[in-house]
Amino acid sequence: MKPSVIIQTNSNSYRFKIKFSTLTELKGMGVDLLSEKGSEEIQREPEKLAYVFWKGLEAGEMKKFTQEEALDIFDEVMEELGPEEFATIIPKALAIKMQPPVKN
Repeated sequence: MKPSVIIQTNSNSYRFKIKFSTLTELKGMGVDLLSEKGSEEIQREPEKLAYVFWKGLEAGEMKKFTQEEALDIFDEVMEELGPEEFATIIPKALAIKMQPPVKN
Protein backbone atom coordinates (compact mmCIF):
# COMPACT_ATOMS: atom_id res chain seq x y z
CA MET A 1 0.00 0.00 0.00
CA LYS A 2 1.37 3.38 -1.00
CA PRO A 3 1.93 5.66 2.01
CA SER A 4 0.34 9.07 2.32
CA VAL A 5 2.30 12.20 1.45
CA ILE A 6 3.11 14.30 4.51
CA ILE A 7 2.28 17.99 4.22
CA GLN A 8 4.34 19.84 6.80
CA THR A 9 3.56 23.32 8.09
CA ASN A 10 5.38 25.19 10.85
CA SER A 11 2.98 23.91 13.49
CA ASN A 12 1.41 20.71 12.11
CA SER A 13 1.79 17.84 9.72
CA TYR A 14 -1.01 16.26 7.72
CA ARG A 15 -1.26 13.02 5.77
CA PHE A 16 -2.64 13.50 2.26
CA LYS A 17 -3.57 10.76 -0.20
CA ILE A 18 -5.68 10.47 -3.31
CA LYS A 19 -7.08 6.98 -3.74
CA PHE A 20 -9.25 5.80 -6.62
CA SER A 21 -12.34 6.27 -4.46
CA THR A 22 -11.15 9.82 -3.76
CA LEU A 23 -10.86 10.47 -7.50
CA THR A 24 -14.39 9.25 -8.12
CA GLU A 25 -15.76 11.31 -5.23
CA LEU A 26 -13.99 14.40 -6.55
CA LYS A 27 -15.29 13.75 -10.06
CA GLY A 28 -18.81 13.75 -8.59
CA MET A 29 -17.98 17.19 -7.14
CA GLY A 30 -16.96 18.44 -10.59
CA VAL A 31 -13.20 17.98 -10.21
CA ASP A 32 -11.63 15.49 -12.64
CA LEU A 33 -7.95 15.24 -11.74
CA LEU A 34 -7.19 12.77 -14.49
CA SER A 35 -8.10 14.99 -17.42
CA GLU A 36 -6.71 18.17 -18.89
CA LYS A 37 -10.19 19.63 -18.68
CA GLY A 38 -10.17 18.99 -14.92
CA SER A 39 -6.85 20.81 -14.53
CA GLU A 40 -8.22 23.73 -16.53
CA GLU A 41 -11.32 23.82 -14.31
CA ILE A 42 -9.16 24.05 -11.19
CA GLN A 43 -7.26 26.97 -12.71
CA ARG A 44 -10.56 28.69 -13.60
CA GLU A 45 -12.20 27.88 -10.27
CA PRO A 46 -9.47 27.77 -7.59
CA GLU A 47 -11.99 26.83 -4.89
CA LYS A 48 -11.99 23.35 -6.44
CA LEU A 49 -8.41 22.97 -5.20
CA ALA A 50 -9.88 23.16 -1.69
CA TYR A 51 -12.13 20.18 -2.52
CA VAL A 52 -9.06 18.20 -3.61
CA PHE A 53 -7.37 19.03 -0.31
CA TRP A 54 -10.47 18.15 1.73
CA LYS A 55 -10.95 14.73 0.19
CA GLY A 56 -7.21 13.96 0.08
CA LEU A 57 -6.92 14.93 3.74
CA GLU A 58 -9.76 12.57 4.66
CA ALA A 59 -8.12 9.72 2.73
CA GLY A 60 -4.67 10.43 4.18
CA GLU A 61 -5.77 10.91 7.78
CA MET A 62 -8.37 8.11 7.44
CA LYS A 63 -11.10 10.14 9.12
CA LYS A 64 -13.91 12.45 8.08
CA PHE A 65 -13.61 16.23 8.31
CA THR A 66 -16.35 18.77 7.90
CA GLN A 67 -15.80 21.11 4.99
CA GLU A 68 -15.19 23.93 7.50
CA GLU A 69 -12.53 21.94 9.38
CA ALA A 70 -10.77 21.01 6.15
CA LEU A 71 -10.87 24.60 4.88
CA ASP A 72 -9.31 25.86 8.12
CA ILE A 73 -6.43 23.42 7.62
CA PHE A 74 -6.28 24.28 3.91
CA ASP A 75 -5.90 27.97 4.80
CA GLU A 76 -2.92 27.07 6.99
CA VAL A 77 -1.36 25.01 4.19
CA MET A 78 -1.95 27.72 1.57
CA GLU A 79 -0.44 30.36 3.86
CA GLU A 80 2.76 28.38 4.22
CA LEU A 81 3.05 26.45 0.94
CA GLY A 82 0.92 28.31 -1.57
CA PRO A 83 -1.07 26.81 -4.44
CA GLU A 84 1.90 26.14 -6.73
CA GLU A 85 3.75 24.01 -4.18
CA PHE A 86 0.54 22.26 -3.15
CA ALA A 87 -0.15 21.44 -6.81
CA THR A 88 3.20 19.59 -6.98
CA ILE A 89 2.08 17.37 -4.08
CA ILE A 90 -1.06 16.12 -5.82
CA PRO A 91 0.68 13.76 -8.31
CA LYS A 92 2.86 12.37 -5.51
CA ALA A 93 -0.26 11.61 -3.48
CA LEU A 94 -2.00 9.58 -6.21
CA ALA A 95 -2.36 6.08 -4.83
CA ILE A 96 -3.29 4.41 -8.08
CA LYS A 97 -0.95 2.85 -10.59
CA MET A 98 -0.74 5.06 -13.63
CA GLN A 99 0.34 3.67 -16.97
CA PRO A 100 2.93 5.70 -18.82
CA PRO A 101 1.61 7.40 -21.94
CA VAL A 102 1.89 5.36 -25.12
CA LYS A 103 4.35 6.84 -27.62
CA ASN A 104 3.55 6.53 -31.30
